[in-house]
Amino acid sequence: MTVTTANHHMIAYGSGQVREDALEAITAGQMERVDLPGAPFAVIEVTRTEPVRLHSIAHPFTLPPSAADMRHADAQLSFLETHLAKLCGGWWKPGQRFIADYFSALRRKVSEHRDTLADRADAMAGLIEEEHWAFSAPMPFPRALVRPAGDGPLRAEDFTAADFAFYTRDGLVAAWIDTGRSIMPSAKRARARLLDAGVICRDIRLPPAGKAPEKLLEELGADFVHFATSEPLPRTPFRGRPIGNPVI
Repeated sequence: MTVTTANHHMIAYGSGQVREDALEAITAGQMERVDLPGAPFAVIEVTRTEPVRLHSIAHPFTLPPSAADMRHADAQLSFLETHLAKLCGGWWKPGQRFIADYFSALRRKVSEHRDTLADRADAMAGLIEEEHWAFSAPMPFPRALVRPAGDGPLRAEDFTAADFAFYTRDGLVAAWIDTGRSIMPSAKRARARLLDAGVICRDIRLPPAGKAPEKLLEELGADFVHFATSEPLPRTPFRGRPIGNPVI
């Protein structure tokens, strides 16, 4: 697949910087060199009409789990939660809090719809476990550096930092955790650049420590609220890694 800046959104995440070798690989069409553990990269076609979900990505784990340890969906979900929390960096507590609250909200949501989801699984009920449905939720890209689709060369300076990025049916989303502090002028300029490029910008309010994140999904939007009922059957990201990732 040919990747172009005009037809693809790009998100570097989890490392706080854009890898120059990744940009060189994309320009050369060598996509197998782009996505690395600890410094992953997502390339999203602008024509995509579905959210980028947790299962949409073959996650580049630093230490891939054994198949024996991943036999059940609850273990898979916990492993992925830990992986994304690590991509937040050990120092960034608000980001880690968001990941913990997000996955807690996903578990609560699938539990609330347990009976309905079991009926939808029907003949595959023996293979599909309740937590498998959580992988249908939108993928949070931590410590995101976002380059919306647009003409021009692929340069590191054209990526704009956000706390998290998502891709929903409404398009590319950049989000920042609301810590209650004033927004720095540099952050305001970053948001303005993204808004000018058509990116949806949102603030995320975390619940008080120790409180259930009941409203978190509603605050994020419809694709987050209805993730469990928006696909006919769930999928898992714990599968063979296809050639050509990270194009989504």
